[in-house]
Amino acid sequence: VQQRNDSQMDKISDKYGFIVVYPAGTGKMEDRFLTFNAGICCGYARKNNIDDVVFTSFLLEELKNFLNIDEKRVYATGFSNGAFMCYRLAVELSDRIAAIAPVSGVLGMNPQKYKPKRPISVIHFHGLKDKFVIFEGGIGEKSFEKIPRMSVPETIKYFVKWNGCPEKPKIIRKGKAVCKIYGPGKKNSEVVLWILEDGGHTWPGGKSTLPISMVGKINTDICASELIWEFFEKHPME
Repeated sequence: VQQRNDSQMDKISDKYGFIVVYPAGTGKMEDRFLTFNAGICCGYARKNNIDDVVFTSFLLEELKNFLNIDEKRVYATGFSNGAFMCYRLAVELSDRIAAIAPVSGVLGMNPQKYKPKRPISVIHFHGLKDKFVIFEGGIGEKSFEKIPRMSVPETIKYFVKWNGCPEKPKIIRKGKAVCKIYGPGKKNSEVVLWILEDGGHTWPGGKSTLPISMVGKINTDICASELIWEFFEKHPME
């Protein structure tokens, strides 16, 4: 429910005609504080070793029974814990997921142990004023779990290298939103990083279920949901 409200992705799926699905995580309660096990993050799902990669695989199989799914165009996006989960799917389920779009999260899997099976395109959004998952890595002052995280630059560098993208990006700016574009890499893969100079732990161009006083400002120079679909449409499974 929170992801649906904050991303406003229903409007984008209605506009462009794609299927959007909002899976729920697990927790002690049925309707709140639900999490996904994304390796280093988060909460109940991580502590109880819930296999959310298998859950995602089963979900995709189940959806095929009811919907006309193009299996070359299955994508993952998510916010915060959901963004960490996107990265886990990128390295463990790259044979099913064509591209990912994490917002306010980083790679939470050991890059030496887990590697994608193929080049996988990434578009990442992150606020410089995020105090939960801080851009520079480490432990955010507002983080619920005091566990050091990888930095955004380290995460991006890993996928730039894995995809064989040029190390020097093309840079564009829209107000306080700076975009670094790395590519093309192997099999037309691409890595894109949107840095929101005024953004907190929020969805750019979206809404926030949590109070702004807690999570920080929402950048309105871009609409992440629009940019995500534009990126996904360009990157089907090769």
